[in-house]
Amino acid sequence: MQVEAVSLLYCHDSRHNYHSYMKGDMNNQKHAQAVLEQLGLDTASHSALEIPFDFTGCIAHVKVTEHCSDGEVTQITGCFSHNPECQSATLKCLLAVPLHDHVYQVVLEQLEGGASITAIQAHNHEMIEKKQYHGMWDWDPKTANVQYHLLPTDNMTLYCKFSCQLGVDPRKEPQYNIDDWLNPTLPDYCPEIADAIFHYMAQSEAGDCFKVCISTSEMKEAAWKYAHHSQLILDGTFGICTSCLLLFIALAHDEHGKGVPIAFFLFSAPTGNQATHASYNMVILEELISKWKSYLGKHPPTLEPFTPYVTITDTDTKERSALLRVWHSICLLLCKFHLWQCWTNHRKSVLRGKCNEYWKDRVMNALPNLEVQLISTSDHPSALALVSQQHAIFIQMSEDPKADSCLPAKGSIKHLDYLLVQWMPSELWQSWSEWGHIKASALLQIPIKGVILTTNQC
Repeated sequence: MQVEAVSLLYCHDSRHNYHSYMKGDMNNQKHAQAVLEQLGLDTASHSALEIPFDFTGCIAHVKVTEHCSDGEVTQITGCFSHNPECQSATLKCLLAVPLHDHVYQVVLEQLEGGASITAIQAHNHEMIEKKQYHGMWDWDPKTANVQYHLLPTDNMTLYCKFSCQLGVDPRKEPQYNIDDWLNPTLPDYCPEIADAIFHYMAQSEAGDCFKVCISTSEMKEAAWKYAHHSQLILDGTFGICTSCLLLFIALAHDEHGKGVPIAFFLFSAPTGNQATHASYNMVILEELISKWKSYLGKHPPTLEPFTPYVTITDTDTKERSALLRVWHSICLLLCKFHLWQCWTNHRKSVLRGKCNEYWKDRVMNALPNLEVQLISTSDHPSALALVSQQHAIFIQMSEDPKADSCLPAKGSIKHLDYLLVQWMPSELWQSWSEWGHIKASALLQIPIKGVILTTNQC
């Protein structure tokens, strides 16, 4: 807190000489608190952070400068006088006892091995019971200045240490760390990471879109082996970190039916977008997928360009449009899970409210049965006829406004209209019906059961 006070004053109030505070002038220290308040520092809220002493605006501190080579002290500066409020301050809560370094050492090894927080906590309890940490045999918790229990309050320090161990500087914003690894002129340049990235665009100015696309040599080999003239899965994931970043993953199925990641497309949401999932467009995806296709075309194992025959996506049309622009003749399928999720959500929304439970249950059973029949259709006119038949039934149920069946029937008619407008156009129907599965089976020359029906299969 004292360092924060000095830095704010030093950066924002050039009219005051920093060394004047070293003289212990209490009037200056009171003015320091006033300046902090003008800068927007809420001193009242600091009690919630479990700081052991009340905030007094005191900037007392000592700065020691020494040589890294031999530790020789070259300078001692600072503000050596406390203000009266600080001198009379009393302890408000117990001081935090630091965690033993050996606990951090063990946890960092576990994190490097991919352990979960639950596994780390369980291992911590086990080692405490067996007294396996350094210094535990003569450790007295009543007098010792270290403790061994890993608490949630230690997570911040833990992840900072782990970040530093991985070469990440937690003091910098993430995009600057990445730029340091990819810039060959900088000391933190990492050739292993740079070799795995086939497209990178830095966020040089506010509003720029940060883009980084990843494919290692093993992923490139897997793309040609498992996705060329075969099936490709494109799955978008949002909210992967605290920054507004979107991640699209390209996957293929190996010979054991397991999902294999073959490319990662990571980019930032444009400024001003409230929802991360709504902050991308077809142009960005087309650009990144085109870059990937060009990258795979460098030193290819065959003379023809990389071409998947079938791609399965979720229900976002932007992904489909981008794929069609890159591969014009690709067969596009929609994920059954996402399709069913869309239909279920809409069905529930139109059947909300008070209505007769008997008739509500009837339409709630009729609509899913219709949807199952639609998915199994291989002829578009027949699919439209199924919707038309059910539509006529619901129209008849809604004719008498006083009947108990009226409200559920009207809600069901809205759902059928939604299916007709949103999902029944011929090209879109082909991507989620049995027609599309038959076409994909013929292109791939495999049985229909071998066609991937959902992105969740990976």
